Amino acid sequence: MTKRSARPMGEEPLKIRVAHVSAYPPRQLSGITRVILSLASAISSQGIRFSLWCPRDGDNESVLDVVGIPVPRGSVRNLALAARTFIGLIRKRSGFDVIHAHQPHVQSVAALLAGRILGVPSVLTFHVRVPQAGFARLVDWAAARLGARLASEVVAVADRVRQDYAIERCSVIHNGVTPAPKSDGPSPAPASRARDSLGLHLIFAGRVTETKGIFDLLRALALASSHVEGIRLTTYGSMDSPERYEEAKRSLGIQGIVEDRGFQEEWREHLRAGQVFVLPSFYEGLPMAVLEAMAAGLCVVATPVGGISDVVIPNRTGVLVPVGDPATLSAALVSLAQNPEMASAMGREARTLVEAEYSNDKMASAYASLYYALFNRGP
Repeated sequence: MTKRSARPMGEEPLKIRVAHVSAYPPRQLSGITRVILSLASAISSQGIRFSLWCPRDGDNESVLDVVGIPVPRGSVRNLALAARTFIGLIRKRSGFDVIHAHQPHVQSVAALLAGRILGVPSVLTFHVRVPQAGFARLVDWAAARLGARLASEVVAVADRVRQDYAIERCSVIHNGVTPAPKSDGPSPAPASRARDSLGLHLIFAGRVTETKGIFDLLRALALASSHVEGIRLTTYGSMDSPERYEEAKRSLGIQGIVEDRGFQEEWREHLRAGQVFVLPSFYEGLPMAVLEAMAAGLCVVATPVGGISDVVIPNRTGVLVPVGDPATLSAALVSLAQNPEMASAMGREARTLVEAEYSNDKMASAYASLYYALFNRGP
């Protein structure tokens, strides 16, 4: 690729086409997908257009130009996805100027290899280091290192993620979200009304699965409910093991204080001042759900994994509890239920932090600068 000259001041922005590569389709709204969608909405005015190369999933309706890749189910799925992504990118060479791959997946390696062959600059973003064992751990390690060698630039969403992968040539661009609009008039649901006679309202958003700490949360809720009245939980997210989850609620006797609303793309619209967001995950990167809850003014209770400890600052924006420790989690919930003003104050501080350091505009500006630099520099 030949080097482009920088655009003169006052001219229209260069039109850059970025091909995002992800193993998650838009309808499976993972944190990675939310990052891509947030970038697309914030960056389009800067002359940058996105396409998303991902597995085909129904109609794949999205604000993006989605290239749905048909893949079989079973053990060959990832290899088929990688091969078809590689072939598709090679064939559509004229359709993009930068390749942006997400996570050290075999599909990402295939896309980055296609970029090298075509002379197209590329970015690889590390979102989270997933604990692996045996052969899967070896594959993850190899994909991370090979991907980093093939990519023109390597990015991590948090310094802890960069450290987990131990990639030297790696910068950090934090995930970002759009803060909920502030109301000029009275809040529709201030802390006093959100709690009222019902007590502390907990929010969980994410896959309802063991690695997100959902079973630890259910045990903690059962313990806390014996100490404070009115505590309750609302979950937003798809369930990996519905039967096991329902049995856990029955055995703990908490069916009446847990409401499961399933996957809702607009779950943030249900957030109110005075609620507390809980995410006791086993591992994370810099979860969008935590940032979105903080942007809405919620105090957060979470585990210190990935980049969470960068944003959940004890006694300022939330509470950190050990992984796999329902008793300590329960004690934190009881304390917040008994000290609602403290929870509300931490929620306000959480919003202030996100607005200053983790905004969608700040993330978009960093990636836009990177895309333009790659576009001008070449591979």
